[in-house]
Amino acid sequence: MLEERFGLRAHIESKVVKVWLLEQAPSGAKLSKPSGKPLSVQGMPSFLAEVKLGEAKRKGNADPDKEWLVMSKGTLRTFCALLSKEAQRPVLDRTGLDGEYDVYVEVANAYRRYIPPPMMTLRSVGGRLRPSAGAGAGSQKLG
Repeated sequence: MLEERFGLRAHIESKVVKVWLLEQAPSGAKLSKPSGKPLSVQGMPSFLAEVKLGEAKRKGNADPDKEWLVMSKGTLRTFCALLSKEAQRPVLDRTGLDGEYDVYVEVANAYRRYIPPPMMTLRSVGGRLRPSAGAGAGSQKLG
């Protein structure tokens, strides 16, 4: 109907893009099972800092140099979506882990300085980001 009425057409295409892969660190994952409660960032009122169950967000507090990536009862796929925003390119889950977790990772404040994704401290959750291998370093075919 859209094609007839508005002349709209859709197609699917594949392209090679640079991606990051989220993997378990050699020491293994250190993920917390969900508490069943919304998480919040210390130093802020809970109505401002709260991350509801199933959400993943970047949160800050009064410290201008620190912010956190916080996920409350979410999957690693949800966390990768948040990491993709931070990395400004797709992040694919290659941990092989299923289930839901609480994640609380400190990162540098993006407004004060940019830290490239490989330097993000994911050690606290036993993870690491690395460029994918393939058609050029850090590239993968999507689509």
